[in-house]
Amino acid sequence: MHGVSIGSQAIASFSPKASKTGARVLKNGGNAIDAAVASSLVFGIAEPGWSGIGGGGFILAHLSTGENIVLDYRETAPSQTDPAYYTDEKKTSIGYRSIGIPGTIAGLFSLQKRYGKMQLEDVVQFAIDCASEGIKVTELWEKSMHQNFDAALDKLRRSPYSTEVFLRNNRPYQTGERLIQKDLAKTLRTIVKEGPQVFYEGEIADVIEEDMVTHNAFLRGNDLADYEVKNRDPLEIEFRDKYKIITMPPPGSGASLIEALHILETLMEHHSEFSSEDLLVETLAQVMEDRARYLCDPDFHDVPVELLVSQEYAKNVAQNILNTARTATSADKQGGTAHVTALDKEGNAVSITETIECFMGSGVTIPDTGILMNDEIHDFSFNSDSVNYIQPGKRPRSSMTPTVILKNGNPFLVLGATGGTRILTALIQVLFHRLQLNQDIVRAVHHPRLHVQGKNVYVEHEGMTRDISKPLHKQGFSVECKKVFSPCFDGYDVYYGAVEAIEVLSENKVLAVSDPRKYYGLATV
Repeated sequence: MHGVSIGSQAIASFSPKASKTGARVLKNGGNAIDAAVASSLVFGIAEPGWSGIGGGGFILAHLSTGENIVLDYRETAPSQTDPAYYTDEKKTSIGYRSIGIPGTIAGLFSLQKRYGKMQLEDVVQFAIDCASEGIKVTELWEKSMHQNFDAALDKLRRSPYSTEVFLRNNRPYQTGERLIQKDLAKTLRTIVKEGPQVFYEGEIADVIEEDMVTHNAFLRGNDLADYEVKNRDPLEIEFRDKYKIITMPPPGSGASLIEALHILETLMEHHSEFSSEDLLVETLAQVMEDRARYLCDPDFHDVPVELLVSQEYAKNVAQNILNTARTATSADKQGGTAHVTALDKEGNAVSITETIECFMGSGVTIPDTGILMNDEIHDFSFNSDSVNYIQPGKRPRSSMTPTVILKNGNPFLVLGATGGTRILTALIQVLFHRLQLNQDIVRAVHHPRLHVQGKNVYVEHEGMTRDISKPLHKQGFSVECKKVFSPCFDGYDVYYGAVEAIEVLSENKVLAVSDPRKYYGLATV
């Protein structure tokens, strides 16, 4: 089966190049931290539409010592941000004023310095080689560009330098053509030589600021200098008396993941009355509504995490689902994200999700650096009543939910996903099928998916519309088979998110599964 591999340690992502890099690191004596960081940096070069050093992300790691680590290096609204400027969505996702303060270099280098085994320059060298020698463009990237996914071509063509870097003769690269990024290789060499702070207060920061000032962006040099990686406390809960779920706190969506699993656990007591699809639809609708209402940057608002993850709240919600019809609201955004999952033989488990927000980010590439900048402003709300309303210094709510699950105190399942708001709904469904319905992890990842946006239910296969029962229609849900495109394998659609998972089968034996909805890129050692 495509996208499945067994070994003693593993790495999974939807980039074959990134995953092979991680496997080389593990084989050469690096740990899961080294492998995940090297893979992440290569990912941003091999699949530049989804992540890169102009973006940000979250890291969740469970170390062999038993320590759990969460790093939040999410992009942040610049200090000069003016909410009144954003009068339409295009202003939030295209050009210089859509850019948030990038955190990827700070986050990855902080993790590797503290917990990696290899020398930093050896970890980064893989990415430098990739950028300078070039990578063969993948079918996924070519199809996404040709479809003008997230208006990628329109954005890139606004910038002569972006056009020069990412287009060939003003057209998308074809599958197999080599994309060379020598300026980015030079930037990475500078960071290795001078240290990561050069990105925030040195010569690289100076180049970024000059370009920002020239184009009247909100981002300035002081924003880069003041940027901080946030060390946050992970969410940890016992589940079904045999698992410990460790997941991402706000501004990530781990609380929503736990809420959903608790609700579904209660609803399964009534499984004979309703199909599992019915229960999923109702649960996802409720969870996405709560997410929109409560989740945000915890440094700006109190987030009722304890309430959302409590079993008592889940039981009340489940009873409400069984008894009444509700209305629901949620946002539906595409989003460009990358995920790397790594597990080594020592028991270090790492889950990293990163983003530049929309596919090809803001479309802005900083001259002479090769750094494609994010459009993370797009992830804020522009309704002043929302807890996710944009403010200077604030980090937007994120669907990114890197997760590690322990069993008997040891790593059992390490996973995360890509795909905008479908990150959360995809992870909920995979864990529901694996932990609640006891499907094996391969079937859980490959199982047909659905996504709920308000009262609209989108299903991956036409046949699923018949499985959604009439009571849902009576409650006002509409059901539609929605497809964007299948990058590589018929029957799997990129719209429904891509989950990258590693499960421990036994001592020295792990199973890696890479979701075919984008591409499979995994390796075991």
